[in-house]
Amino acid sequence: MTDITPNVPLLRKTLEHIEAHPEEWNQEYWRCGTTMCFAGTACHLDGGEWVTESAQSTQDLDGLHNGEFVMRRDGEERDQRWGHEAYVHCATRAQRVLGITPGAADKLFDEENTLDDLRRLVGELCGDGHE
Repeated sequence: MTDITPNVPLLRKTLEHIEAHPEEWNQEYWRCGTTMCFAGTACHLDGGEWVTESAQSTQDLDGLHNGEFVMRRDGEERDQRWGHEAYVHCATRAQRVLGITPGAADKLFDEENTLDDLRRLVGELCGDGHE
């Protein structure tokens, strides 16, 4: 038994945003220019601030890439895999804010997911009974 509870409002809001703005969705990239995958969209809608080229030029952010990392919020646990104090990887943060397990995140964030796949997966996570 798990104590993880899906953030149903954010899951639905993310899917609705992608459906309303398909030109902003690209499942292959966390964030690239004006497009984002499901995880990137969830981070964006939750108020995540992205690493930018200007941040990289003003701080020692070796290994951080524009479009992969977002700012941590006060009190948010640091992503130990990356070791950066102020930033967390998009996939890690999206998993946290969406309230899903690592396995569910792997399925939902898969770069080969179609919009129909996302609809099905979000429905399952929200308990809608869709197959």
